[in-house]
Order: sequence, then C-alpha cells, then structure tokens
Amino acid sequence: MDDINKIKVIHGIKNKFSVDDTTLKKFIEQIDSSDFKDNIERFFRGYKVEDNFHILFSAMPWVKLIHELGQNQLPTLSKEVYQVPDFTILFETSKKENKPILLEVKSVKGESQSLEVMTKQLNACVEYSKILGIPFLYAIYWDKYQTWTFNAIENFEVKTKKNKIKFFDAIKNDMSVIVGDMTFVISQPIYRKTVCDNSITDSEKPQHEKFGAIVSDSVSLNNVDFIDIESLESAIIDSSIKMKIIDRKTDGDKTTIIEVSDSNYFLKLSTLTLRHLAIFKVELNEQYADMSRRIIIEFFKKLKVSQSISIPNTKTPTSNTLYNQAFGKS
Repeated sequence: MDDINKIKVIHGIKNKFSVDDTTLKKFIEQIDSSDFKDNIERFFRGYKVEDNFHILFSAMPWVKLIHELGQNQLPTLSKEVYQVPDFTILFETSKKENKPILLEVKSVKGESQSLEVMTKQLNACVEYSKILGIPFLYAIYWDKYQTWTFNAIENFEVKTKKNKIKFFDAIKNDMSVIVGDMTFVISQPIYRKTVCDNSITDSEKPQHEKFGAIVSDSVSLNNVDFIDIESLESAIIDSSIKMKIIDRKTDGDKTTIIEVSDSNYFLKLSTLTLRHLAIFKVELNEQYADMSRRIIIEFFKKLKVSQSISIPNTKTPTSNTLYNQAFGKS
C-alpha cells in the first residue's frame, strides 16, 4: 500500500474508532515519506472535506447515487496517464433518466480567492473521463463563503504547470444545480414575529437571549399576513439571513418582537444546509443533511420564494453536454 492510501486508512480509523495518540502515532510512523508525515494534518483536512462532500451532496434532491472511488491504482505507472477522480454521482434528469458525472474534490482554505491545480493532475483526470465517456468536473469548497461550486476544466485559466480558477469565475460558471443544488432568490424583505414568555421555565423550549422562552415564531413578506413556523424553520433565518428589530412590545411576561431582513439574498441549498446544521452544533451525517435539506425547501415554499436554475456565464462543451442531459428543452 502506498503512502497516500495509508494516510486515507489512518484518517478512516481516526474518525470511526476511538484511537489514542500513541496508537495513531505508530500508524503514522509506518508512512515512508517524511514530507507526508510532516504534513499529515493537511491530508486529514483534505479527506474531511471529501467526507463532508459525500454526505452533503447525497442529500441533494436529484442525486440518486454518490459513490466514493477507491484510488488505489495499479499498476503504479498508470498514474502517469490516468488519475481516478474522487467520486461518481448519478443525477436524475428532467426525463427521469440517471446520468453520471466524475468529480474531483478540492478545497480553498481561509481567505484565499482562487484554486490552482497542477496541469499534470488535471490532464490525468480528464484522460480517465475520456476513456469512460463521462463528463468530469471539479467540486470546489470555498471555505470563506461556506460554498461549493461544480466547475468544468474549461473554466480554469491555463498556465504552464498549473491551471487556476478564481472564486467569482467559479460562482458565475457553477453547475451544481444539475444535482439539485438550486439557489433561493430573496428579493424582498422577510419579516419575523417572535413571541417570548419570561415566565416559562421549560428548558426544552428554544430560548431568546434576552426575553425568555420562545412561544411562537411566524414569518411574512408584507408584515401583515404571517405564517406560523417551527423552531427548526426559524433557525434557517438565524443561520443565513441578517435581521434587525423594528418593533418590540412587552405585556407583562410576554414580549413580541418584529424583525426584518436587511437586504436581498441569493442562497444555495448546500450552503443553507451546512449553516442550518451548524446552528445546532451537530456532526454532519446523512440523516441530518437530508432532514435539513427537506426543512429548507419546505420553508421557502411556504414563503413562496423563487428558486433559480443558474446557467453558466461561459458556455463550454462540458456545460452544454450536462445541461442538455439535465434539462433538455425544459
């Protein structure tokens, strides 16, 4: 087993079993490359991003299968020509057919605004996809924005040894909508009415930071016609939409607060799911991701917020193929 696969196995053991530091160190000592040993945490972070991608996108509405591809390639020399990407996704088209995509997962950490990929690595993934006749994309996680984009190789700026894509180019040419990662367009203010009661001591009820137990939440687009929502739905607003208080009334122990959102929003389903679950401080897993995704979609249906089917700014052979498969003439 080569060093890369050893590190992936160690990552799996570390995340699925209770392993003390001494045992973990013994595993790491069996990695031959000193450079890999010194950068072991970087590898772990990368595999964590892949794990999160696997779980999060399994919950997207049109994903029928997401399969992690084993990358233990033999013969070893095959890597000079081919690289097996990280995942295959089968997505459902408007004709109710299932079509495949190959995806290589990358992440952009911290404040960085661009991703660079070694040209040799990119070409090896492309050659593998050509042999199989399956479209190939990069799935990129932009840490600063908690956002995933799916981008074709044609969206990258070609350099001598590296290919580069900037964040705003990635967003403008994002194709993640083909798996159901739609964008919700909030083009008017959202009003939220929250009723709190200081006399209620039930610890299981959601608590307002100042006014006690939250008795009810409701939302409106006109500050007149309010729709009751559950606390899980209200958490969608807390996770992704900035609100400001415009009215507050107190009657004994009860306080009624009216808030309004401060601007327009374009919110992707995958980003909303990540932020929504972060409110509850839970570990991302298949059940939570699927539950959150369903709650988010139903919440915006209640508000009659429109969904945007984004089209890449720059049309390419890859985008033409995938959008024709996904949407046909619809």
